[in-house]
Amino acid sequence: MVKKILKWAACTVVGFILLVAVALTLIVWIMTPARLTPIVARVANDALEAHVGIGRVELTLWHTFPHLTVDIDSLTIVSEAFDSLPVGQKAFVSAESDTLLRVGRFHGAVNVAALLAAKVNLYDIELEGAAVNVVALDSLHANYDIFPATEPADDSTGPVFVPDISLNRFDIVDSLSVSYRSIADSVNIRLVLAKSPLVENAEGGYALSVESMLDIDMPQALVARPVTINLGGAVKWNSDKPMLMSLSDFGLDVGTPSGGSIKSVWNTTLDFTEPLAITELTFEVGPFAPAAAIGLLPEHIRSEIGSIDSGMEIVVTGEFTKPFRPMTDSIPSMALSIKIPRCSVVYDSTVKIDRIEADMDIALPGNIDSMTVTVNALRLGGMGADITVNGVVGSLTTDPAFTGKVTLESRLARLPRQLLAMLPDSTVVGGIVRLDTGMKCRASDFSMANFHRLILDGALYIDDFTFDSPGYGVSCYTRHSEVKLGTSGSFVTANNVKVDSLLTLSMNTDTISAIVDGMTIRLKNAKAGAGCLNRPPSADSTAVIPFGGMLKADMVSYVDTDSSRMSLADIAARFALRRYEHNAHLPQVNVNADAGSIFFTDRKNFMGLRKSHFEVNAHIKPRRVRNREFTAADSARFAARRAGWEAERAMHAGADSIDLSVDESTGRLLRRLQMSGRLTAERGGMFSPYFPLRNRISRFDMEFSTDSVVLRNVRYECGRSDFTINGSVSNIRRALTRGGKLELDWNLHSDSLNVNELVQALYRGADYAAKSDGTAVNVDARSEADLDRMADNASMSADSVSAVLIPMNLDARLNVSADNIVYSDMDMHDFKGELLVSEGALNLHNLHASSEMGRVSLNALYSAPDRKEMRFGMGLDLTGIDIKKFVGMVPAVDSLMPLLNSFEGIIDASIAATADIDTTMNIVMPSLDAAIRLNGRDLVLLDGETFRTLAKWLMFKDKQKNVIEHMEAEMLVRNSMVQLFPFVFDFDRYRLAVMGSNDLDLNFKYHISVLKSPLPFKFGINLSGNPDDMKVRLGGAKYKPGDVGESMAIVADTRVNLLKEIDNVFKRGSRAARLGALKIEGAVPPVTDGREVADTISAADSLVFIKEGLLPAPPPLPANGDDDVAPVDKKSKNKRNKNKKE
Repeated sequence: MVKKILKWAACTVVGFILLVAVALTLIVWIMTPARLTPIVARVANDALEAHVGIGRVELTLWHTFPHLTVDIDSLTIVSEAFDSLPVGQKAFVSAESDTLLRVGRFHGAVNVAALLAAKVNLYDIELEGAAVNVVALDSLHANYDIFPATEPADDSTGPVFVPDISLNRFDIVDSLSVSYRSIADSVNIRLVLAKSPLVENAEGGYALSVESMLDIDMPQALVARPVTINLGGAVKWNSDKPMLMSLSDFGLDVGTPSGGSIKSVWNTTLDFTEPLAITELTFEVGPFAPAAAIGLLPEHIRSEIGSIDSGMEIVVTGEFTKPFRPMTDSIPSMALSIKIPRCSVVYDSTVKIDRIEADMDIALPGNIDSMTVTVNALRLGGMGADITVNGVVGSLTTDPAFTGKVTLESRLARLPRQLLAMLPDSTVVGGIVRLDTGMKCRASDFSMANFHRLILDGALYIDDFTFDSPGYGVSCYTRHSEVKLGTSGSFVTANNVKVDSLLTLSMNTDTISAIVDGMTIRLKNAKAGAGCLNRPPSADSTAVIPFGGMLKADMVSYVDTDSSRMSLADIAARFALRRYEHNAHLPQVNVNADAGSIFFTDRKNFMGLRKSHFEVNAHIKPRRVRNREFTAADSARFAARRAGWEAERAMHAGADSIDLSVDESTGRLLRRLQMSGRLTAERGGMFSPYFPLRNRISRFDMEFSTDSVVLRNVRYECGRSDFTINGSVSNIRRALTRGGKLELDWNLHSDSLNVNELVQALYRGADYAAKSDGTAVNVDARSEADLDRMADNASMSADSVSAVLIPMNLDARLNVSADNIVYSDMDMHDFKGELLVSEGALNLHNLHASSEMGRVSLNALYSAPDRKEMRFGMGLDLTGIDIKKFVGMVPAVDSLMPLLNSFEGIIDASIAATADIDTTMNIVMPSLDAAIRLNGRDLVLLDGETFRTLAKWLMFKDKQKNVIEHMEAEMLVRNSMVQLFPFVFDFDRYRLAVMGSNDLDLNFKYHISVLKSPLPFKFGINLSGNPDDMKVRLGGAKYKPGDVGESMAIVADTRVNLLKEIDNVFKRGSRAARLGALKIEGAVPPVTDGREVADTISAADSLVFIKEGLLPAPPPLPANGDDDVAPVDKKSKNKRNKNKKE
């Protein structure tokens, strides 16, 4: 049965083969070229919307059996796509545009026997004279549109069956020309394939060796004309994997207009299974010169880029990391590598980069935004700058990110001339700047909202940096400086708590000098740093951001445009900004600083401190929340308060005041600012032409707040005086913001107090203030010797005084005590008293002092709110004071009582006086009112004209010198007259009573009553005239004993009234209650003015005076015996002459 089946199967196969052979034989025999050619042409024309022309088609079988050979000559396909175009559009289409395909000769064979086995074996495929011409007029009309529209095929069937195909040889005999022209885009592309044999390899596949040339002609907006591309390599295909095709070592050389080329080698595998995929791709481009690539660009783009002269060679390699499907994937996944060996570049013949070197890897995972660029090395050097970059760049399209390190070093003097030319003329730049930083950031991090995300750790090094630009008004220099910035710092607190995510900035410099718009700043060996929490900012832009910092420096100096200067040496400062009581809108500032020395000078003043410490704590007070609505009563109360302020300002208008006012914005800040702090110093010094004495400070300890200053045990040396100061200055805030009064309450103790020096310094300062025109003085001091020099120069240069005004906006109480005090030429001790200042008046209250010569007690008022209202009043008590000291101590007393210069001895004095003061600080004598009481002991009348006259007339026992054991005298000064009340004293052999008056020009008229003398009667001596022309006349005694007690009561009451008036004026203010003249109570004897009835003595008294020789005898009678002339008594004459001799 099996044999029978096999026999019938064999017969069937043989029969089928014979049938096929007979059929093919008949076809070949019947289908001669003459018959076959028209049939093929007709079928082709029916199937295509084109005119197909075939010269000859021939089939051969028996001579080549089992191969069926096909030969085709002169095949052309002319498209009909342009036939329906309007005449206007046909003008753009050339005559050759319709021809889509032209083949000169085609030869090929197929194994017929293999077809029966479903195998396609092709042999000896040859193509000669072939050309493909593709022309597109626009998107709707192209000559390749030759296929009629058909129903879409059903793609739901199974996989496509591909028979086993083999090819022994494929050869392009001469060349294959493929051209593409887009009329709308003006693009012309022509590919010429040279002789390209296809051979079978040992693996059963096929390799096509390709040699070709591609010409591209495009608009200049896209590419330069022309572009020639040479293609060459192997195309491999295997029938076992019919849907796969690969290119092996496929070369692509792009020619450039300069005659060079850009070479590349490609290896790829194509999978034509739906959808089409490029499963593998590797390539290498270059090395090529960038000038060659730029040469492919259009002229207008090349002109913008400029010329590049370089030996640079770029190598680009890449590969697909996974299959790429063009129909579904928009961007392939691939890895690229770009390498540029070290080279140099000259750009536009002006910019030279001495070194360029790059090594970069690009990873593209199918998404541009996911692409990462790894910069293994990027180095640029030249024209004064060297840049090195290492890192990774990502997220290029959305938010570019960079992680890596950047190093920049620049020699500023070598920067390109084009860059330096952007600076103003005469600008000089020099030095070396080096930046070394590591960072992790995104582009969006460089904003206020996202700055906290920036991770940065870098340093900037600056050496021998110089920038001098007169155009900008800036000049700066540093020898070496370092600036470091970090965004992720951390530290551990004293409580072992770690604080991280800190934004820090630090600086370290040996020298910095900068001049900006006339202001000069210098630092030497300085270190500074600042930091804050690197956290996202609040949506509230007014919130306080806490931060802190420090500064250490050997020297910091600042010079302002007005020549004021500040210098700090050995400074160490720390500061912090916090939130007050966790309130995000209330800042709190803490500053703590130490300095070896601080100096400040302006055009006129100098101040310096050594070994000082400063600390301050300041914050803004929370606004008070009203618990009730603002009522009309509140408005009235505030209006009344404001009216009081305005009235106070009006009263002070035109008066001298300390200018403490600030602008409105500063005033609002001071009203809300709460500040406290402390300043201490081991020693210091000050100088000002307004108080030109050497001022030294030691043990300086001051606590301060927004409204007050407290001094504790401060040692202050002023010239030859010293003080220990304890006290406060208060009401500062109101004085600054509302024109209020500055209040001082000080206790001052002095070991040595030189009043003369202090008063002279006040006078010289007032004179300088009055005459100052803003001219600067030399106040440059760096040592105590410099302070002494300035003080000496100031004392030598001042030869005049000006008015000393008392500020209206100063209330002061100075409780002063001194162990030793110098006033005038007196040395005193145990000085105590108060100096009170208020409303433009200075009150010397209950001042007491002692000396070896006596005691002094003083109450005085100096009222000087302005230059037009200067007045002085005093009540002075002196006990046991030498007359010479008294004359030097009390102003103008020598003018009022010139006879005091003729006495020496010890006196007690009580003086009450008021007077106006002129602008040179002298007493206006016509305004002087005074009540004076003098009580002397053991007074000696010195030799003088007055004494000699009295000694002659009164026949003193000691005509050269004599002593008055006790004398008590009182006088009044008013209306420019001095009235001496009667007083009695014993002198030699006499008891005398003196009274009289004189004016301020020393025209006097005095009377001396001789109450006791060697003579048996009382008489008087009248003195009149002036010290240069004095007249002496005898007369009767005018003294009345009751006048002495009455006059003593007048002087005592006047002094008491003056002291009460001083207290009243001081309490009410110099403007509200002006110090008036003395109030004299009681009956004051009339002033002797010389117009009274002539005073004479009797004839009997005259004879006694003549007898005693006190008066000369009458002249003798004439010698002619005139009866009216008495005879001369020779005995009497001889006696008078004898008395004269005695």
